[in-house]
Amino acid sequence: MKEDKKDNKHWYEKISIWITIIAGICTILAFIITLCTTTNNSTEESTNIIEDDGNKQDKVQVIGNGNKTFNGIFYGDININENKPSERKISSESNTTESEKTNQFNFGQAMQHIYSNEKILQDEIINDQKNKPINSSIYLGVNYWYISDKVRLIVVANGFRNNKCSRTYYFDDDEKITFALIKDDIGEHRLYFYNDILIRYIDENGQNYDININLDDCECEWTNLALEESYEIFNGVKKPSDQEDFLVTASYNMNTPQTAVDGVNVLIEAETSFPADHVTISGISDNSKLEPTDMHGGLYEWQFVATFYIRGTYTVTVTAYNSDGESVSDEFVYVY
Repeated sequence: MKEDKKDNKHWYEKISIWITIIAGICTILAFIITLCTTTNNSTEESTNIIEDDGNKQDKVQVIGNGNKTFNGIFYGDININENKPSERKISSESNTTESEKTNQFNFGQAMQHIYSNEKILQDEIINDQKNKPINSSIYLGVNYWYISDKVRLIVVANGFRNNKCSRTYYFDDDEKITFALIKDDIGEHRLYFYNDILIRYIDENGQNYDININLDDCECEWTNLALEESYEIFNGVKKPSDQEDFLVTASYNMNTPQTAVDGVNVLIEAETSFPADHVTISGISDNSKLEPTDMHGGLYEWQFVATFYIRGTYTVTVTAYNSDGESVSDEFVYVY
């Protein structure tokens, strides 16, 4: 009898030990599962605070796959698909080489560059009474400002080219547009550019639309106007020394001479590589000369019907002037 009790006691002890071991294993497994779940959630739900413009802070939610969503701003490395309408490169005159087209950039750093450039323009142009605007004689209704020898700010009046809105364009020291402010009857529209790509749009209601977040959800109608017009004016008002080419090409049409009273009329043409303010023509030979006369046309294409009265070999000179009064000439020989 005693041996039976002893055997039962040993059996209960063994059962207790196994139950304790199993409970311990379950506890360890539960702890590991809890730890994995906590780690995953912390990866998916952790928040960071970043500064946008020094005044506003936005929460950024980091999702497990490495992308980032937000309640107002995207911060992190962005892969650009230039086929998207909101991210396409418009201007062909922005002098951006293939090597300069970065496929990835940091939004926060890009915005910091934009705001830093804005502060420079505020300090050296907008708040500096000595920095006076230049009124363009080529683009009536356009004013622009220099810092050192570079155009950095352009203001376009409401009604220019029949667009019922005023436009302000900011350029950085690399001659790239960084910001456009467009004001119409509805309100203000703010466009922020990085490498000629729209990365942020703030509409008339103050709603933010940021690249790779919600920019594709809105249709910003001002992108093309801002890029195309800003670079056209920017390249048009630059000094000749700042331009890659500052040329005028003069020629005459051999099939157009018409007999005039005591002479012959010849159609002379000129093409400029820049929007010229005005173009003059003059000519001289051993026995006669053409007094300097304004040609007709505008910007890039000019024409004039010159009358040659005395036979001879003429050296004809065409001179094109920009809005700053700087000039460039070309010449050809005409035999009458």
